[in-house]
Amino acid sequence: MQFGDWTDGYIVAVYADITNRKRIERSLAESRAELQAVIDAVPALINVKDQDGRYVMSNRYHKDFLGLEDVDIKGNTSTIIGLEHARAMDKLNAQIIETGEPIPFFDLELKDRNGDLRQAICTKVPLKDADGRAIGVITTTVDITDRRQAEERLAESEAQMRHILENSPIAISILDNETGKCLFANPRQAAVLGAANLDDLLGRDFDDTYVRSAELSDKLADFARDGRVDYSEAERVHLDGVTKWWSMSTWRPIRYDGRQARIVWTLDITKRKAAEQQVAQQSAILRVILDSMPSGLCVFDEDMNYVSVNPQFEKVWGLPDGVVDMGMNAKDTAAYLESRGDLKGGEDGSVEARIATVRSGNSVAEVPLADGRVIHARYGDWYKGYLVGVFDDITEEKEAQRSLEETRSRLSAITENVPIML
Repeated sequence: MQFGDWTDGYIVAVYADITNRKRIERSLAESRAELQAVIDAVPALINVKDQDGRYVMSNRYHKDFLGLEDVDIKGNTSTIIGLEHARAMDKLNAQIIETGEPIPFFDLELKDRNGDLRQAICTKVPLKDADGRAIGVITTTVDITDRRQAEERLAESEAQMRHILENSPIAISILDNETGKCLFANPRQAAVLGAANLDDLLGRDFDDTYVRSAELSDKLADFARDGRVDYSEAERVHLDGVTKWWSMSTWRPIRYDGRQARIVWTLDITKRKAAEQQVAQQSAILRVILDSMPSGLCVFDEDMNYVSVNPQFEKVWGLPDGVVDMGMNAKDTAAYLESRGDLKGGEDGSVEARIATVRSGNSVAEVPLADGRVIHARYGDWYKGYLVGVFDDITEEKEAQRSLEETRSRLSAITENVPIML
């Protein structure tokens, strides 16, 4: 509605229906509000500048990053950030206005509201009118400082991990689950297998090196069921054809180069196995010697528990099966003997006193049994936490001594009563 001036007592009023215009203006305002809401929600710094390099729009992240409000930004240039930054941005914006072409994804450094230098990736695109002319520049900047720092930490971690792998005394490899072929190996793995270099290992089927293929099937089944195999020992064929013993551990299936794979840690235990075989052989020889002894023998630990006995031990003491077993205590045996009527009297006294004497080591005793037999017990010194006892049935020897003493006594009585000098 519009009114003119009064003329000769009359005034002209013009009325126009502006409903559509108001609707358009309201729709435009709503669109701008929606646009502002959208760009405010984008986690990036977004701003729009006109041809003169002045801000006409800025989103919430951009304002928060700079620590400024709309009134501080709109109508101003990049000089509010810094002269050097403004000159660089003006040059890029002028290029876009002139060419109408965007400048995508370039690195940028910005200072935030606290003056801290931040790293960012920036993209600039032209804002065009209906005729396709560039009338401004839209700038989108993403702060990637945290990501860059994470990438640097990751790169540092990877470098450290590679250093550890390359210098590890343990052979490490990554094998394809389906084919068993080597996808990765460290230098120690090459040394363990006798390879001249790592290239000789890549692509090689490690699963074919098992001497007994059934062992491989069992281990793969364990890995499929449990997701790990710990300290598996097996004979494997070396690259030069020599058979060696390996101890292997593998756990947690992984993806490597797009394949299902497993990490394997390997130790060459050939020397240890040879030493174990020697020890086993020596132990077997010692066992034969001990079992062949005519004397009973036992070995106690510091708690007076049995750690070894030979067959003669039970025979000497007349013990039934089950009274003496590995891990049982000497007091249990003494209690059994006492309940049977053994260990009565003698110079050693009570069962407790006898055990105390035995524990002291380096002792000798004659132990009377209820059946009239006498056992000669000898204990050595403690050695590395172990005590050895040796036992013999000396009943016949004692009877022979007694008979000899009786014979000597009779002979002495006879000679003393002979009426002539002998």
